[in-house]
Amino acid sequence: MSVIEIRKGQAPAKLARAEFGERFRQAYFDPFFRVEDQSIARLEEIAWQIYLVGRKAPFTQKAGPGYADPDYELSIEWLATKQRIEAAQRQWSDAQMPNSCWRKRAFTAPRMPRPVRRAALSRSLR
Repeated sequence: MSVIEIRKGQAPAKLARAEFGERFRQAYFDPFFRVEDQSIARLEEIAWQIYLVGRKAPFTQKAGPGYADPDYELSIEWLATKQRIEAAQRQWSDAQMPNSCWRKRAFTAPRMPRPVRRAALSRSLR
């Protein structure tokens, strides 16, 4: 078993332009993409500019009440995911909702015991 290397300190330094371009183009390795090399180069330049400014979440909104900094700009995708998780937690915690094991048993066809299934399978293979 290999030893896990624990990272300490800050995130790695930003990539150099050439290395960024090489990594970006790896997704377009297939020769069929060669007809779109100019388009890929334009997309690469856009991606490079986004990378330089560190733009990770293009669509944001203020965090709102309930957060330590309500004016902090959070990703809309992150907020939507958090809302779905909270809704699932509320549903899971609701005593009125039957638990998932009960639902699974109630709506699943009963299975034959294993020896019966094996016997039925061996008869069908003859």
